[in-house]
Amino acid sequence: MRRIALLYLAGMLLVIGCRTNLTPLEGGNIHSTRRVLIAGETSPFKRELVARLIEKLGARDCYYRIIGLSQLEQQETGQYRAILLVAGYRAGRIDERVSRFLQKDPTNRKLVVFYTRGTDTPLPDKDKRDIQVDALSSASSLDRADRLAEQLVALLEKRL
Repeated sequence: MRRIALLYLAGMLLVIGCRTNLTPLEGGNIHSTRRVLIAGETSPFKRELVARLIEKLGARDCYYRIIGLSQLEQQETGQYRAILLVAGYRAGRIDERVSRFLQKDPTNRKLVVFYTRGTDTPLPDKDKRDIQVDALSSASSLDRADRLAEQLVALLEKRL
């Protein structure tokens, strides 16, 4: 039993330790009132998705700021009309940083959540209880990044 507990703990530390934040970046029209905050963790797929998303937002006269999920709780969000959270869904749960942020205002109209899972099958209703805002999920497949970026832009545009 002790060995199983130690293996589980080591596995969780590996998963948590491997998470890294998106690289901070600002761009677009600084004077635009169409402001988007993107907070997320990174992976090759998420970097590609965010790059395509920024490319599409840039063509729509928006200002955007990218931060890591670790900086989300310290970030003043009042100036943004849309907030996109990019995270993973592991072991049946959305990233705890996203959960904590969602708990502050679970129906915040500014929020859109994008999370990656190991599958494209729909999330069971019992697992959706933490996410009461618009959300989109996908397996991490680079060939879907452009289509998913379009879908996310459409969700963000509703808020801008």
